[in-house]
Amino acid sequence: NKESLYLLGKRESMAIAREAALKIKELNYIHAEALGACEMKHGPIALIESDRKLETAVILFVLRGETFTVMMNALDQMHSRNAFVIIITDCEEDIEEQHRRE
Repeated sequence: NKESLYLLGKRESMAIAREAALKIKELNYIHAEALGACEMKHGPIALIESDRKLETAVILFVLRGETFTVMMNALDQMHSRNAFVIIITDCEEDIEEQHRRE
């Protein structure tokens, strides 16, 4: 029951995020937008403030490889703003390990 949905990807997962956003718009008639993980820092992140009345969900596509660190940074930013976060990944163990270290 969210007002907006952002789907974050990087490189390979960006195509997945774009296609998923399109399908969500077509099937659910809600605002869904695919963004590169680094793009989120330049404007759209202001829409995910913890004191806003509208609830925003964020889906992160976290894949093993070069983009893992960038996506984990995006995850931390979303958590710090109390966003409702869904992670779709092929490396669940790596994410759990990363959070154990913090």
